[in-house]
Amino acid sequence: MSSFFNPIGLSGENAFNLRCGDFFPGGQATAVLRRLSALLELGGIGVLVGEPGMGKSTLLDHLVRECVDPNQYRSVRVNFTNLSSGGFLRQLVFAFGEKPRRSKSDVVHQLVLLWDCLAQKVFLVVDEADHLQSEPLDDLRLLINLVGQGRGLAVLLAGQPTLRDLLRSPMQQALSQRVMCRAVLRGWTLGETQSWLSQQLKRMEAPPHFMDIEAMEALFQYAKGNPRVINQTMTHCLIWMVMEGQKRLDPDCFKRALAAIEA
Repeated sequence: MSSFFNPIGLSGENAFNLRCGDFFPGGQATAVLRRLSALLELGGIGVLVGEPGMGKSTLLDHLVRECVDPNQYRSVRVNFTNLSSGGFLRQLVFAFGEKPRRSKSDVVHQLVLLWDCLAQKVFLVVDEADHLQSEPLDDLRLLINLVGQGRGLAVLLAGQPTLRDLLRSPMQQALSQRVMCRAVLRGWTLGETQSWLSQQLKRMEAPPHFMDIEAMEALFQYAKGNPRVINQTMTHCLIWMVMEGQKRLDPDCFKRALAAIEA
């Protein structure tokens, strides 16, 4: 166990260096999960968008780990989406643990066979889908047409807000018309930010009044509720406090730590 933060009265690892399992239901995440759970029940296509750092990947980890019944669904996740035509389908085959065949038509046939051999439905999660080009999106639509009829398929496309613009383009009208669930992941409120900071500082066994409410408000205003910026900035502040021998994070300390970060 790390002792780096012991000089400022904290114990253990940095609780603001997020790991798998550090899900926090802020930024309307609970409502988003309810909506995506409906997608699992009904099948079809869902779209999740959010600005960078809003916690999309963390939410997807939580969704697959906690909300998807492995007895009903086989979860398949694809993250590398900047692919040309055929490459996206081959990536799907790899995600199933198989080696893709050579030609695109053979890969499509291979995927259909893989689907037919599964006892469960398939939950396909495409992260960073805003990077998909038109040809891979056409491949996805082809796959949905082939295996989505009566076989049980739920597809979740997740990415930055440009994903909405991509799906609104005339070339993707046929795919966009199949979307039955849309959700937006937003930043945390001030209250959610304070709850998160208090929760994580408690995990580090922080002494009472380690961080002032005013400092929490200043951090929230600086990060504009963005969870990634909140956690990264908090980590930099704690490191600065160790280096400077500061044991209380008040507004003045936060201001000086921020100045050092941005220097």
